[in-house]
Amino acid sequence: NIPPGQVSEEHLEKAKRKLDRFDLIFSMGNLEGELSRAFGWSCEEADSRQDRPQFIELMKKKWVREQFAAVRTRNNLDLSLFKYGMALHKLDWRVLNHPAFK
Repeated sequence: NIPPGQVSEEHLEKAKRKLDRFDLIFSMGNLEGELSRAFGWSCEEADSRQDRPQFIELMKKKWVREQFAAVRTRNNLDLSLFKYGMALHKLDWRVLNHPAFK
C-alpha cells in the first residue's frame, strides 16, 4: 500500500503495463451491453450505479472549489491511467466489432 500523495509516474507506468496484459477492457458505462456482446451474458440485474448522479450533486453542494481542485490534483495519475485504459478499451472494441468477429 502506498500512502496518499506518494504515487509516482513509475507506479503509473507499472499499472499501464498490467493493463496491457488484459485481452479485453470493459467500460463501466456500458458494462451490461459489452458483456452481452462479448460473451452473450445477460446482466439485467447488475448494479448500474444509478445513484452516482445524486452523489455528484450532493458533493457539489457540500464541497468548495478548492476541495475539488485538491482531489483532481491528487488523482491526476489515476485520471491518466483511466484515460489510458479507455484508449485500450476503444481499440479492443474496434477489433471486436470488426465484421470478421460477427
